Order: sequence, then C-alpha cells, then structure tokens
Amino acid sequence: PGLERLLANFYPQSKRGRPTVDLLKVFDGCLYHMRTGCQWHAMPRTFGAPSTVHMWFQRFSRDGFFHAV
Repeated sequence: PGLERLLANFYPQSKRGRPTVDLLKVFDGCLYHMRTGCQWHAMPRTFGAPSTVHMWFQRFSRDGFFHAV
C-alpha cells in the first residue's frame, strides 16, 4: 500500500482524457530495466509497451519519484 499511495500522491488520477496506465506495472518495468540493463524494446510486454515504460521512466526521474521511493 505504501508504493500505491506514493504513486497516487505524485500522479493523481485525472477525470479527463485517456485513462492512466497501471503505474505499478510500469514502475516494475522500470526496475526490471535498471536491474537487467536490457534495451527498452527488448523488455517483456507484461510491463506495458516499451515506449510507455520508457516515457514513465523519464517522468519518474524528472519528478523525483525514484528519490522519494
């Protein structure tokens, strides 16, 4: 519950626009990338589209989310 709460604080659900991806899966994908060093396009699709995971990786970095974790 701690990580879910932190994600909700950093990235609250919007009532408008496209629904947000499952940020827990995306975060797991970011961790997978950092652990394995695999190329983005070689990531398993269980984490979502590689381009989406990469975009969120950049956003997590920019927003200080990794530091908060």
